[in-house]
Amino acid sequence: MPYSLFLWLWFFLSLTNFMSVNGVEIQDVLLEFFTQRFAHGKAKRTARSRRLTHVVWDKDPEGLWSRAERVFRWQPARLFLYGYTIDREVTELWLFSRIGIYRSEPILPGQLTLKQLITYYRGMTDFQLGLNPLIRTEKSGHEWILVKGSGKLESCLSDSPREYKLCLDKDPITHPREIVGNRPTVYRARDDYGGEFAVKFSVNKAQISHEERLLRRVTERKIWGVAQLVDFQTIEAGEYTSSCVVTSPFARDLESYHSIEELMRCFRDVIKGHYFLYHDSKILHRDISVANIMITNNHKSNPDAPSGILIDLDRSLDLETEPKKPYGLQGTRAFMSIGISLSYKDPILHTYRHDLESVFYVFLYLAVCRNKKLLKTSRLKRWMDGKKDWAEVGNMKREDMSDNENFNAIIDEFEPLRFRRLEALARELRSILFYPEKDFFVGTKTEAEDVLKLYNGMIVAFARWADRLDVSGVVW
Repeated sequence: MPYSLFLWLWFFLSLTNFMSVNGVEIQDVLLEFFTQRFAHGKAKRTARSRRLTHVVWDKDPEGLWSRAERVFRWQPARLFLYGYTIDREVTELWLFSRIGIYRSEPILPGQLTLKQLITYYRGMTDFQLGLNPLIRTEKSGHEWILVKGSGKLESCLSDSPREYKLCLDKDPITHPREIVGNRPTVYRARDDYGGEFAVKFSVNKAQISHEERLLRRVTERKIWGVAQLVDFQTIEAGEYTSSCVVTSPFARDLESYHSIEELMRCFRDVIKGHYFLYHDSKILHRDISVANIMITNNHKSNPDAPSGILIDLDRSLDLETEPKKPYGLQGTRAFMSIGISLSYKDPILHTYRHDLESVFYVFLYLAVCRNKKLLKTSRLKRWMDGKKDWAEVGNMKREDMSDNENFNAIIDEFEPLRFRRLEALARELRSILFYPEKDFFVGTKTEAEDVLKLYNGMIVAFARWADRLDVSGVVW
């Protein structure tokens, strides 16, 4: 870093006292972020490039915030953004990031001139300006990244140089709706041969990514039905790491299914994949939701390929190491199992059965939805009420699953044209999960025979509707 920039940063931090406006407290590592990584850009867009090149500024915080939001919408994978406000010659300096938003105390005339400030900004490199250094931009505006390989794509486990080019789509599939947030930015990427990949940018607190470690294990053991790691790159700054995870195959979101048969094949294969992840890789997913089950297209050219895959191992439990108490509450509210929800004050250990229960809730959600949204009167809407605590949500699910009248009310909500014919499947899955014997049951049986019985029961149920069931009644 240029010596002049270091002096400015030292001067800047000595003048100001940052406070968190939104986000976690990271004052201890703020200087390291400033000096190593990130920066700024003005909301300026040309026909040839989406690059943002200046500092955002405005006369008031509200206007500045609006400009900053625009920058992050156009460049969702960027790392940092500087800004400032000037009102009657009083300047305030701002820092925007996915981790938090910070502002300085007022800087009075004579302490720092606008000319000095702009001079320092202009002397910074793209890297210091907050542009993600893992993303390259052509003059045409097209963006791309490099992964391991040269003439052909190589394994992430190899020592090959990163020379293989993957071109990012113009717009991300998903990205944070607010400036500060944990939601990743995900792009589809293509190589020159038509291959498609998922590229995820996110910020994590751990320097050694939990997800990377688990994805490497999944890839080494070639776990079927789970996204495979293509490459993993990081930029470290203090306690935080900005990561770029590339996985294959690229898949569509679950709600984009083309037919009920395709959806049934997806559920069938995701449950198989969950078993292989749990049994062969000793990994428990713990966040089964509509966002983490994807539909693939690979099975069209390769009948042995899965029709659905699990993604995102960020919250997964590594069973190769002894879980330590407190276990922690993991999962998505609407799809969390009854047992996990009810134990939120003293969390119990997550099990395979809790994940399979979540798969069932994802199925019910899709069956009830209209145009990817629940009706306001839906019973499932209560499961998503953020004003209710976890135990209340758990008790609602218990009432809906254990009471025939309540469960029938959910069945009555099924979308009539596509899902009403799946009433029998819904009842069968409910019976498999909650009535393995006579009484209502939300516990976990751990004997190998019981584990296989539950997995196989759900796989066969979905396979029957996918018209792929073997004569023997066993599909794996």
